[in-house]
Amino acid sequence: MFVDLLKRLQPVRALPTPLRWLLSALIVLLFFSIRYALDVALGAYPYLLFFPAILIASFVFDRGSGFVAVALSTLLATYFFVTPRGDFAQGDVGEVLAVATFVLVGGLLAAIIEALRHTVEELTNTNEALEAERAEVRRSHALLDEVMNGVADAIFVKDREGRYVHVNAALCRLFGSRPAAIVGRTDRDFLPADEADEIERVDREVIASGKIQLIENTLDVVTNNRRAKRVYLFTIAPWFDAGGTLVGVLGTARDVTERRVAEDALRLSNEQKKLLLEDINHRVKNHLQSLSGILSVSEQRATSLAEAKNAMAATASRLAVLGRVYDRLHLTGEAATVGTADFLGGLCSDLSASLVGVRPVTLSCSVEQVELDANQAVSVGLIVNELLQNSLKHAFPGNTAGEVAVRLARVANDLVLEVADTGAGAREVRENGTGQRLVRALAQQLGGSAKWDGPPGTRVTVRFPAPRREQGAARPNLTVVPSTVAH
Repeated sequence: MFVDLLKRLQPVRALPTPLRWLLSALIVLLFFSIRYALDVALGAYPYLLFFPAILIASFVFDRGSGFVAVALSTLLATYFFVTPRGDFAQGDVGEVLAVATFVLVGGLLAAIIEALRHTVEELTNTNEALEAERAEVRRSHALLDEVMNGVADAIFVKDREGRYVHVNAALCRLFGSRPAAIVGRTDRDFLPADEADEIERVDREVIASGKIQLIENTLDVVTNNRRAKRVYLFTIAPWFDAGGTLVGVLGTARDVTERRVAEDALRLSNEQKKLLLEDINHRVKNHLQSLSGILSVSEQRATSLAEAKNAMAATASRLAVLGRVYDRLHLTGEAATVGTADFLGGLCSDLSASLVGVRPVTLSCSVEQVELDANQAVSVGLIVNELLQNSLKHAFPGNTAGEVAVRLARVANDLVLEVADTGAGAREVRENGTGQRLVRALAQQLGGSAKWDGPPGTRVTVRFPAPRREQGAARPNLTVVPSTVAH
């Protein structure tokens, strides 16, 4: 109430000083009139009613208004109410002491009231400033909380004993608890002992060194309402108070599980690509050496220009098979593989377009999808290429109609490749022919065997073990197997 009254009177204290002194004089005159009217009743107390005037003037106004009231009250009381009246001359020592006492008490009263009023105003202004600062601090804290709670990373502050002082919403979700249940507790209350030990060790190192540390930890935390292992990147920094004393640590924890998985996948992919490149280099070298050997044999057997041309055409076809293998080469786990369906289907389509044309010959391809490594794919492709070349060139002389079928299927733990035709023409593939020797050598490379049946027609069956990874065995690392052909 007193403070509110001071605030209401503030405009009055803002008046010019002469005007405030004038108003103080008017207040004194008002009380002088009352004292004059009560002269008989208050004859023995000439100064009594002037004290309220001094109090009011000192309280309401400023800049010495109370002292003006004391001076004017002294003059009026001495002149009108002290014997002899109408004269400032004092009759005895008592009167002089009474005037001196009134001046002293009035002056002290005015000084004390003005000093108290100034003190109250300063305290009021200081309190208002503090309230404004507290309100600003509350707004800042609210804004900081909103920012911290809006961040996906967990943010925390801990004291030197590892007790949480402040946490954000992300950390609450991580621990599956409320802020009030986390503050004042340690990591051991929410994490397994080994994980808490590692975090506490890093906290102690930061406190001892006063330096920031970045670490990765795998934590058993609450994710989607269930506990799961997640990888977090922690940034731990020392926490200093306003006086520069280290009082704890503060930090953030970012979930980097997906990034870690992506990095591992990228690293594995790079390792696989490196292995694939090394494997391809060795395979290309080995396969070209094999084809070079075949070309050398053909060169030695060629006795005419026509035979040399045929040998060159056969070699070109075999190189095309090699190119098709590497065109369809891809990574499966830790191995470089070729899918048989696309590979042999494409090979049959190419040979049909180049060798069948408009002839009344049907070429069908029924291939079960199997993942072969590059060495196996080259051998299978060369076998199919050799047998189809022979059938399409020699099994149907003239415009003879017929069918050629290519089949690959799994039988128990083996793969069975079959190339069969319904033709009745002359065969280039004979017991000691180059083509048959090539097919047998390639079948042996696959760890299997080749068998010829017919007539009528010709059926060649190549049986070899299926890849181990297709049988559920552990996938092998990439290896280089020298590719050779028996001549």
